[in-house]
Amino acid sequence: MRTNTAAPRRTHSLPDVIRHLWPAAVLIIAGCAGHLPLPPQAPGAPQDLPAYLAEWRAYTDTVNTLARQRDCVPRRVPANPAIDRRGAVVMFHGYGGCPQQFFMLAERVAAQGFDVLLPLHPGHGMPAAADGGDDLSQLPQAGEAENRYVTFAADINRVMARSPGQKIVVGFSLGGAVALNALLNAPDLYNRALLLSPMLAIRGGGIAELAVAVFGRIAGLRNLVVKPGGIRRHCHDWQSMGRAGFCDYRLRDTVALLELESLNERLHAARPPSLPIQFVIAGDEKYVSNSRIQKFAARQENFGPLALHQLAKNVPHEMLSPYENTGQPMDWLGGLLDIAEGFIVGGHMTAPQTEIAAERAAASIHDEPGLSDDGP
Repeated sequence: MRTNTAAPRRTHSLPDVIRHLWPAAVLIIAGCAGHLPLPPQAPGAPQDLPAYLAEWRAYTDTVNTLARQRDCVPRRVPANPAIDRRGAVVMFHGYGGCPQQFFMLAERVAAQGFDVLLPLHPGHGMPAAADGGDDLSQLPQAGEAENRYVTFAADINRVMARSPGQKIVVGFSLGGAVALNALLNAPDLYNRALLLSPMLAIRGGGIAELAVAVFGRIAGLRNLVVKPGGIRRHCHDWQSMGRAGFCDYRLRDTVALLELESLNERLHAARPPSLPIQFVIAGDEKYVSNSRIQKFAARQENFGPLALHQLAKNVPHEMLSPYENTGQPMDWLGGLLDIAEGFIVGGHMTAPQTEIAAERAAASIHDEPGLSDDGP
């Protein structure tokens, strides 16, 4: 005779029913959540990777509505998938340049487990104009710094706030000013900041800036190209050998840079940041004021860890990219990349905070002879 081994029928109690139906109830509630307010998200709070990537995609979609030069398209360099992801780094390029300036550094940092974002400044990277010259038609000009550069920085902050892990901001030249604006407007977002020859003032300081501010608003003068001819010829030679970006600087566009500088000064005076900041400046500087960077560092070191490192006297403003040093050996590049990578990845500063004053006193600051940064 065959024995029936079927399990006896079980009667579900009310707690059992609730336990089994609870997941479905959660899904039903979630489906209706569009009508419920979501809890506020704290600035810089970790988010999941898909949300971060979606925010980056939303940014790039707005930029890519216009044609761009090949190496001027915003780029993401994914973190090394063979190791644990450590966070995200955003690198802001310089005025007239493109994300191309950071290609070498971005690859090194990504290999260490960081996602690297290379956004594009407003108005940059346009293809050549019909006459073969630079297309400057989209650049922020006088009166537009807050609406264009500051909004751009806020857009990137929104992307970075979605990223899990550490968050580091890097900027070169104009990118240094944008990076500074980004961290000043979101003081709790970033873990540290690397500023490479940041544009805190143009070379020549107060006198030069006053001239730009006045003449850049005069109808008959504001379209003047102010970049010296010899430097422009070098830039055009670099363009013929693969350098991305534009070479001509107009007065009216330079005024917007001064407006961003002024905004940053006011923000810093109101609320200095406390995160670690590493400055690196060129020894042979032709565009930004090393003296103004030095003075800013002297104020900032009262509020947080800070290091200021000056490169050798032969190092130009265009310190990062082989495309901007065509035909000359960049004997400084390996050391510069080591400094940058060490700070970005591990927070290693080139000089302890207590040595900053001594380093500043020993450094030779090469601003233009005869022009003072202490002018009006």
